[in-house]
Amino acid sequence: MTDKIKKQIGKHREFILYALFGVGTVAIDVGLYSLLVEPLGIRWANFWGWCGAVLFAFWTNKYFVFRRGHEGCRAFLREFGEFTLVRAASLLVEVFGVDFLVGIGVDYALFGIRGGYAKVVATVAAIIINYVFSKFLIFRVRRTDP
Repeated sequence: MTDKIKKQIGKHREFILYALFGVGTVAIDVGLYSLLVEPLGIRWANFWGWCGAVLFAFWTNKYFVFRRGHEGCRAFLREFGEFTLVRAASLLVEVFGVDFLVGIGVDYALFGIRGGYAKVVATVAAIIINYVFSKFLIFRVRRTDP
């Protein structure tokens, strides 16, 4: 690898890792859903898939993407609580965003999927919300941090 490429990767390391672990997060969600949909049904399989994805995303974001390490139990619980709340809020943005967009006429099919365009727009909005809150609120370096 050339020095120029290494420099670019280093410059965008955080975003690259966020995207790569995001793919892993989706794989966890879909994988758990696939394993659990028959024994538990759609609602519970979706719930447990989301929970597994949030746990994986928290762990990878905290320790690998934003490199916050472990600052004690209180900080860990605060970060986990904030992270989970933001993920729940972005889930609502995604669910109700698709409904809203389809309701106002953004009901374009994408790859043959009704409302696919609305789903992509809502998902991108949720990803942006998750990244911004993770970077600037949840995993930010605080004044009291070493």
